[in-house]
This record gives sequence, C-alpha cells and structure tokens, in this order.
Amino acid sequence: MIKRLLIACAVLFGIHGHAHAANDYFDSGDYTALTDHTLARASAVNSVFQAIEVGFDRVQTNSAAFLTATSTTVVEIGTGSKAFTIGSGKAFLSGSLVMISSAANTANYMFGTVTAYSGTTLTVNVQVVGGSGTLNDWNISMTGLRGLQGPAGSGTGDLLAANNLSDVANAATARTNLGTVAKAGDTFTGTTGVSSTDAGATEGPVFFLDRNSASPAVSDVTGSYELRGRDSGGNSTNYSEIKGEILDPTNGSEDGRTNITALVAGAETTILKLGPGVQIGAPSGADKGAGSLNVDGLIYQDGVALTTKASFHAHKNGTNQTNIASTDTKVTFTTETHDDNGDYNAGTSTFTAPRTADYLVSVSLNFDAVGSPGTLETSIYVNGAEVRTHYVNAQSAAIDKSNILVEVIRVTAGQTIEIYGRDSTAASNGIIVGVAAESWFSIREL
Repeated sequence: MIKRLLIACAVLFGIHGHAHAANDYFDSGDYTALTDHTLARASAVNSVFQAIEVGFDRVQTNSAAFLTATSTTVVEIGTGSKAFTIGSGKAFLSGSLVMISSAANTANYMFGTVTAYSGTTLTVNVQVVGGSGTLNDWNISMTGLRGLQGPAGSGTGDLLAANNLSDVANAATARTNLGTVAKAGDTFTGTTGVSSTDAGATEGPVFFLDRNSASPAVSDVTGSYELRGRDSGGNSTNYSEIKGEILDPTNGSEDGRTNITALVAGAETTILKLGPGVQIGAPSGADKGAGSLNVDGLIYQDGVALTTKASFHAHKNGTNQTNIASTDTKVTFTTETHDDNGDYNAGTSTFTAPRTADYLVSVSLNFDAVGSPGTLETSIYVNGAEVRTHYVNAQSAAIDKSNILVEVIRVTAGQTIEIYGRDSTAASNGIIVGVAAESWFSIREL
C-alpha cells in the first residue's frame, strides 16, 4: 500500500522513465504508468521514497513504547484522582483514556481519564475500578471508550441495574457482607455485633444517639433503646426500655439521667433512675443528691428485708393494771410511741418477729403497794413460753418496787414476744402502776 502511495506521488511530480531506472526500489510492474524520463531524476526520487518508508517502519516499531508505560508507584484501587510515576516522553495527553492494571492479576484494574502528564508524573481521574488492594505493579496503556451496557439477563437471581440492588434476597445481610451500616427498619435474625481492633485504653467502639435539638429543655428524652418481644396475641410489645433524660441543659452545668422502664401489669413503669443519685421505684423525696440511694420499698438480702428493722416502744398510758397476784399475769401496754415496722399489736400487747434475728427486749414494771416479804417477777414469754425472768425481793410493805429486765433473745420469724408479771408478796391485789415513764415495753431488732 505504501509503495502505491509513493507511485502516485511520483506521477504528481512528473517523473517518467522505464521500469529498470528505479529497479532498486520499485517492481517493474509498478512503472507502467510512468513516462520516460531521465534515470538520474528517477533515482533521486527513489531515494526520497526509501527514506519515507524507513520512517513509517520506525513509527510502527516505536508506537507501543509511546502509548504504554509501567509504574511501581504504590496506589490503592479506587475512584478519584490517582498519580503515577512513569517514564518521560510518552503520548499521554490530557483527556486521553487509559487502562491501569496489575501485572500480577489483571482483574485488579482502574479505568479513567488523563488529567495531567508532566515530566514523569501521570495523573488520572479514575471512574471505573475492578478488584481491590494497594498495589505497585501497574501496566498503563492508552485505550478507547467503554462500550454500552449489555441487555439485562433474564435468569433467576439476576440483579437488574434499574432496581439499584433492591432485588437482593436480604438487604440487611447484603449490607453486613459489604461492611456497610444498617438502615432504619432492618431486621437481624442472628447475633449482630460492633467490634473495634483499637488496642488503646480509650472507649470503643462507641454507639451514640444524638438528639440534635435547637431548644433543649428540662425533661427532654434524648433517645431510647427498646427491648421488644411478642405477647400471647402475637403483638409486638415493648417489654422494657432504656431512656436518656435532660435534667439541666445549661451549658457548663448540665445534668442528665438514665431511666429504665419495664411493663408491670401491662403498664410502662419506671423501675430505676440513675442520675446524681439513684432512685428505685417512685420514692418520696425523689433524687436525694450525688451518691444517694432512695428506695420505694424494702431492700432484701437473700430474701430477707434489710431496710426497716423492727423497733417499737409502748406504755400503759397512765392506766394501772390490777389483780397481779401470785401467778404469772400478762401485762398490757396499750399505747405506742413508735412502731417503725408495724410489728407490735397494741390491742393484744403482742410483738411478732418479722424475721429470724436477735432482738433487744427491754421492759420496766413498777409494782405498787406490795406486801412483805416476797418477790416481784418480770418475765419475757416467746410463743407462750417463759424464756427470761427477773426477780426483785420486797423487804417491806406498802412501797413501790420497779423491776427492769433487759435481754437479747434470738427469735424465729413469726414468733411472738409478750410480757408477764407476778406479785408473790402478801398483797392480796398486786398493782402495776400505769405511769408511762415507769411501766413500759420496747424491742429493737439487732
């Protein structure tokens, strides 16, 4: 083809001659169209044509070197601007399309447009990638435009471009496999976790809910974490919840609280409040300040209530008790000054132990107008049986005698404690004085 082009040029220059005048270069059949001319002139033109053909051969030989390059620049596969160090004098012009692929694995590649080439630096805006990794064995070559996308397949399981991945079988699982975050409405059927490989001492990973309000106020709920399940009717039920609450939004002196709620008899009930202090239930007085614990109800240790120990004091309220003879007689104390746990029954003058424990029992009986000689007895009965007794000897008649008994007694939960008195003197009708400060009965749980 090149030779025919040269013949056409010769004709235009008006070169004529016989075929043998240029037999160093042209075949004899090529000169049938040339008119006779001087041999010297034909030989000169033939030399020009030979130089042109040599040039064409060199272009063909060196074109690959101009249009390709290699680079050992470390680059991560990805879109956007990427810079490579290559040889100088290449034919990469701005706007040229190039393919950049790994020599070890051509499935790892980048395709894009040259944005700059100066000296030995080639900059490419990458639009399309394949594979992944950070590599340094790049083959770079000029290329053409990408072809049009082919027709969508019709087989089962195809992902159609028009659906933008909405046709995956499980979107949440697909996002997990791709390492992306979940979105609203995602459902997890297995165990899902968030992990961090940070070896430092700071907290992490961190999961936060941000109530980005332009007007934060007291009692604003900043977010909640609901723990749901199904009820017997198949309804989705919020059985418990963790909520954040603003107590004071003032910049520099903010206060907050975490509230834990649960369903109690079908109604959402606040179980625990963690703020400056801790509240359990709904106690009166609310938060009592930093480090405090305010409880609405009892605190138990191994099933035994600890918070309110038994403690009461009762007296006879000014009423004398007569007919205290030489047999044990139950003494009544009808008026309480206090009963912290409600364990004393003033109507029966009986204390009932709320739990198995040691109890400090104190009693004072003032016997009036006793006879002589004889003894005055004060006894503690547990469940109807005498367990402790204190005696006072009466040396003379017609005087008052006080008998005080203080004992620590181990009592089982549910057992009763009562006080009995006896006048064994010659008096026919012993009397216990009803003065509140002289005849009284008290118990304190230890």
